[in-house]
Amino acid sequence: MSVMVIKLIINPTCSNPKQKLVISRNPKLLLTSIRENQLTSKKLFELRRLPKKIFMKIVSYELYQVQPRWLFLKILTNSEIHGWGEPVIEGRAATVAAAVNELMENLIGKDPLNIEDHWNTLYRGGFYRGGPVLMSAIAGIDQALWDIKGKFFNAPAWQLMGGKARDKIRVYSWIGGDRPTEVVQQAKIMKDKGFTAVKMNAVNELQIVDSHSKIDQVIERIGALRDNFGRDFGIGIDFHGRVHKPMAKVLAKALEPFSPMFIEE
Repeated sequence: MSVMVIKLIINPTCSNPKQKLVISRNPKLLLTSIRENQLTSKKLFELRRLPKKIFMKIVSYELYQVQPRWLFLKILTNSEIHGWGEPVIEGRAATVAAAVNELMENLIGKDPLNIEDHWNTLYRGGFYRGGPVLMSAIAGIDQALWDIKGKFFNAPAWQLMGGKARDKIRVYSWIGGDRPTEVVQQAKIMKDKGFTAVKMNAVNELQIVDSHSKIDQVIERIGALRDNFGRDFGIGIDFHGRVHKPMAKVLAKALEPFSPMFIEE
């Protein structure tokens, strides 16, 4: 975007407000900042031109598969602006890439700024909807389009979506959990770094109906964290897809006294 700088002389003794300050009425100009010149009575106004109304369109895209498990999408336009997204499922990068290739055929030549229209076309345009592969492919495309839109308007995507709702957020750190003897040690390292919560694996693979001795092992592991770090320390527990529904119910009930921050998968 081009920048035009205009110097305006302000006469504070003038009684006519129309003559006191004269500024361009060009609707393409947007006042962005004011600087005071300490040596004179002048004001320096920096006005930035709004983006020209041009028809931007998607011209191509590129996929980058990165070992061991990542996939990145780059959408290119007929301008210097491009956008990045991450359409991937762990262990299924090539499968998601095939879905992206099919979906992107619908977007070549289209305006990348019409994100909502594109999302509905990609999601509702086929007979079969949903599922991890299709939705991950759409999500990566959606990310890249928002990246383009943010660059076009020179604003972060979160501003375009309505602005921020908070200045900070609580975060946790992953500490593993497959080795029970290291759980407390790893949690202490993270606590010393300033974390107030951790997430960990709770258990190894369980059968559909398994022994209560394995439940006792989980209780011992979580109990050790609670005993060492108190009630206010957050403990997120990840079943990691290893627990079937019957045992998950038993585990969740057994973990209630330890007030977990959440139970996942």
